[in-house]
Amino acid sequence: MNKDAKKALILIAVGIIAILLIACLVKVGLVAEWNAEAADTNLSVDVSGTTELLGPDGEPIRLALIAKLGILPLSFFVESSEVTAMRVTVSWTASGQDVDWSTLKITLTASGTGGYQKSYTTSYKTGSKSFILPITVDQLGRTPSSGETITWQMTINVKGEVVALTGEKLTATLPKPIISQVKTVWYEPSFTITASQSTTTESGTSSGGCGPPGHHVVWVYGVTDTAGIKKIIPDIMRYTLISLIVAEAVIAYSLRRKKTETTK
Repeated sequence: MNKDAKKALILIAVGIIAILLIACLVKVGLVAEWNAEAADTNLSVDVSGTTELLGPDGEPIRLALIAKLGILPLSFFVESSEVTAMRVTVSWTASGQDVDWSTLKITLTASGTGGYQKSYTTSYKTGSKSFILPITVDQLGRTPSSGETITWQMTINVKGEVVALTGEKLTATLPKPIISQVKTVWYEPSFTITASQSTTTESGTSSGGCGPPGHHVVWVYGVTDTAGIKKIIPDIMRYTLISLIVAEAVIAYSLRRKKTETTK
């Protein structure tokens, strides 16, 4: 084996090791990113947001990338961290023409497991609001049996209202509510996450999930997924992988060229 070939093998080995190290060391959030739109004549409300899981410290839970990729067994223990809440953050931007913006009213309503009910009304054209559903025995209203799987759900509706310059009242609502779900398993004295099977909405609208297809932790329905490949492979790993592919191509081309020159 010549020196160039050895260098190529060493480079490839280093690249593979780097990717594995990144997968083991880098942590990514259990979050789904999505958007939706409420529209009517001369009025539209663009909605985007995130659904994420919170730990005991109130911060989003992060999981080692290798576990999220499904290389490890698909049972999400979140490194023994208790899942204490699901947070859904909704951002909106209202746009339109020939309307009296002083009459604008944006209303967000949220309902969820255990009788959760919250609402928020604003006159701002742009803004953001978070709703937090506690994942607790108190919120559920009962103590689950050991090993019981529980589906926690939050449903959010967004409605925009404004008066047109002609005096007509315009109303824009989402075609479907935003539904966020996560499944947990109760093991005394805490909850742990379990992977749920992938699915789609009846209309075929894509769902935003967390993890590889078929093994998502968080599911959101009635929306369009905006995270794309970012939810599976973070930037640092994508750049490393792209660099490795480019390096391999350059080395392979160089070796072929030398081989051709040698045979002449």
